[in-house]
Amino acid sequence: MRTADRRATDQGARRPSPPLPSLAIHLGRTKTTTGEQDDVVYLTGRPVEALNTWMAAGKIDKGSVFRGIGRWGTVSKRALDPQSVNAILKQRAEMAGLDSEEFSAHGLRSGYLTEAANLGT
Repeated sequence: MRTADRRATDQGARRPSPPLPSLAIHLGRTKTTTGEQDDVVYLTGRPVEALNTWMAAGKIDKGSVFRGIGRWGTVSKRALDPQSVNAILKQRAEMAGLDSEEFSAHGLRSGYLTEAANLGT
């Protein structure tokens, strides 16, 4: 995801008072879309707060959102490569006591999108 793909929104945040922070993320081109479609995913609440905290801590205001962190805590200017995302996910699954072989970055993304489509969202 790139910083340009994010925009604050009040979508889905109308009920609580004060409203929950919300964010719309434009998906862009994927393996199954052309990028001309207006595919948007909405996040609300704690995930938005976590993303905003990450971007502030990493001083990320342009380019890729998800970046590597060096040994001394320095945030890289380059995007994480897909193999790193998968390795991080598997490591976190193990830390949670789960079988890391049952998880992949692609599986989580495609599973999320499939479930969202099944729910009509």
